[in-house]
Parts: sequence; C-alpha cells; structure tokens
Amino acid sequence: MKRLLLTPLFALAVAGSGCGVSSSPRSAADTTEGSADTTIDTSADTIEGSADATADTTEGSADVTVDTSADMTEGSADTAGQDTSTDTSDGSADADTDSSEDTTADTSPPIPQELLFVGNSYTYYNDLDQLVASFATGLPGAPIVTASRVASGGYRLPQHASDAATEGTPLAAFLGTGPYPSWTFVVLQDQSQIPGFPESQPERIDSVAASVELARRATEHGATTLLFQTWGRRNGDSTNPDRFPDFLTMNNLLAEGYAQMEQAIRAAGYPVRRVPVGAAFAAIREDDLAAGRDPLDSSSLFFRLYAADGSHPSLEGSYLAAATFVCTLGDSVAPPFAFSPSALDAADAARLQLAGCAAARSLATEPTP
Repeated sequence: MKRLLLTPLFALAVAGSGCGVSSSPRSAADTTEGSADTTIDTSADTIEGSADATADTTEGSADVTVDTSADMTEGSADTAGQDTSTDTSDGSADADTDSSEDTTADTSPPIPQELLFVGNSYTYYNDLDQLVASFATGLPGAPIVTASRVASGGYRLPQHASDAATEGTPLAAFLGTGPYPSWTFVVLQDQSQIPGFPESQPERIDSVAASVELARRATEHGATTLLFQTWGRRNGDSTNPDRFPDFLTMNNLLAEGYAQMEQAIRAAGYPVRRVPVGAAFAAIREDDLAAGRDPLDSSSLFFRLYAADGSHPSLEGSYLAAATFVCTLGDSVAPPFAFSPSALDAADAARLQLAGCAAARSLATEPTP
C-alpha cells in the first residue's frame, strides 16, 4: 500500500461547537457481553466547560466543518472559515518545468497528499487535522499535506454515512456521488463508547455497517480508509461501570471494536488501516507506572492527556494522536519531530512523539486481521 510521507503544513476545518453524544433509551443495568443494555453517555462528550450536558447532536447540526484551504499558522484565531476549496498549490504557477533543465534544480511543488477527517469532538478538539499537518513541516522532501474535516459534536458513523448520502450536506460534498474531490486518506472516528459495546448491541452493529459504507465511498474517491482508534476514558465510563470500569478495560474493548471494523472493511474489499491512538495513551500510562508515578495523579503525563472531563483530549492528548498518525502513515519517519506547539512542554513532547510512534510501529508488525 502506498504510504504517506508528511511534510509542509496545511489547512484546517472549522470546529463544531457542542460535543454531546446521542441519547439512548436503554438502561445501564446489564452490560455483560451479549447484552443490549449498554448506554450511550449524553453528558461526558460535551465541550469542556459547557453547562449544557445534552449538547445538540442531531443530524444536520450547523456545528459541522469546513475550511480546507486556509493557511492556519499556530496561534491564529480564525477557525471559522468556510472556504471549501482544496487548492494545495504553494502559489507557484510554474508546475511544468522544461525537460531540458537539470532536474536537481526543479522547484515544482510536490504532489499533494489530501486527508479528510470524519468524526466528532475527539477529532476537532485542538484541531487534530491541523496538528497532523503541522508535524509535516519538520519532515523534508515529502509532499504537501492538506487536511480537511467534517466533525460535529457527538456524531456517530451511521449519522456520517447518512449525511454522505444526503445531497447538500458538507460530507456529501466530499464523499458523495459525482465529480467530487479525490482523497489520499479518509479518517473515520466513531463516538467514544460505541466500538467498545457488546458485538450484539445495535449501535455497534450499525457502526460497523456504516464504517464499511463510508470506506466504500472513500475508495470510490481514491482513498485508503484510516480508522482513528480512540482511547478509554481516564477513569473508565461512569455511565457503564460494569462494561468500562477503568481506562485499561475500556481501552482494550475499544481496540477490539475498531479491529472488528477493520476486518469488516477489508472483507468488503476496501483498503484500510488502523491508527492506534488508544494504544499510545496506554503506552504513556505504562511509562508513568514504570517510573513509579501514579497515572491518576494530576502531575502525571497520562493524567494530563485529558481535558478536565477525563474524556476529551488535552493539547497533550491531541499531540499524541497526531504523532501516532504521522508514524502510522510515514514509511521511515521517526522522532524527534521539529513541530511542537509553544504551549507544550518540550520534555512532554518528546515522550509523546516516542509513544505515538511506538504504538504505530507495534500495530504495523501485527498480523493482518
């Protein structure tokens, strides 16, 4: 499979506000395997600091994407552009060099690599798509990377699949049927609990089916599907304590769920890879334990991977995710990376880079499911 070598920065999309998850009528009493009674939390996935515990997650919410072309320098306050162009040129009009020229002097822009992120608040927190692109600036000689996203609070993959089939939605403009953009990779991120639910639960069944449908659309647009394997919550899931009593249990169940999606997509004949961000979170936790630190102490790096709600990523958590993406996609990239946000401690950044790449390499050496 063609691998992506990341380099110069580009583009971000607009963050939707509100990060709730859709409600479920089920009770949390029975969460054993095979039960249909695991519940979807309607409050833990809201925007940090918001008093609205039932943020709007209805399909068609205005809190969706989309700026695919704005050059977002670090610290820019303009995250609300609506430019949906996918122009990836660096401004040079001279893309056709004279064949008689010395090719070592060719300054034509490299062929762009285009990423589309499809998810919810775990994707738009800290502008993950931009972080992935920003990592690229420290990797010389690689293609320009553009990163776009369609992300709305609490969205599930079945909702995205429905949007992709509905003319006039942002996702239909990117993954619909017709003369729409081509992508190198399409990233899919599900709601934060569903992939860890029992295999027999309807929400999980629907998510697997939706992942295959979205992968079909991604393939039709020339892309490989990337499954953004998210992480367990810092203290487990209080709405499903029997199913998700702690980080490790929840993290492992989420990994199993994303592995099932990967298998289903591959069985349908579509190219797919997983980006094991949850495994990178676990690696940081193990590092803290090995150093004699309590991972749940507020000073530990594992604790600081999370926003105040213990669910969403802090800047450290999103930076770790970006490092995992870079090392999943790159053939030979390895730390140290040049890019690190100014708000991030340098020692923390170094640990996060190593953990993200270790997780990516570990998954790459596993047998194909």
